[in-house]
Amino acid sequence: MLCPITRMMFREPVVVSSGKTYDRDAIKKWLRCHNTCPETRSKISNLLTPNLLVRTMVIEWLEKNPGRIPEGWKCRKMKKLRPARLRFKKKRPPTPTAVAEEVDDRLDLIPRGLGLRDNHEDEFAFDSDALMEA
Repeated sequence: MLCPITRMMFREPVVVSSGKTYDRDAIKKWLRCHNTCPETRSKISNLLTPNLLVRTMVIEWLEKNPGRIPEGWKCRKMKKLRPARLRFKKKRPPTPTAVAEEVDDRLDLIPRGLGLRDNHEDEFAFDSDALMEA
């Protein structure tokens, strides 16, 4: 019942997408710098699912050993159970000005003479005669 990263008894056991169990704080710290499982080295998501079986085993151990505090723990309390969820970095939507600048930049990448012409109404018309000449 030891976390493979900390080598201490789990306080908040979670399962990662590779199927391995880690203590939540330890794997969160690992995932700040890596996107792989510490044991299998396979790519994993940041979804952390509570491992209820291991949690129950730790609670049973605590009940059978009332006078003992596991190594690395400050007290005998387990951390509160938190639901699994993916965390995404929040990104602001682009401003209309930024979108317009991006469009202008991309238009500069289109080679001249392909039959596209600017009709000054922010729309593009296809010039088939220019395409035939090219």
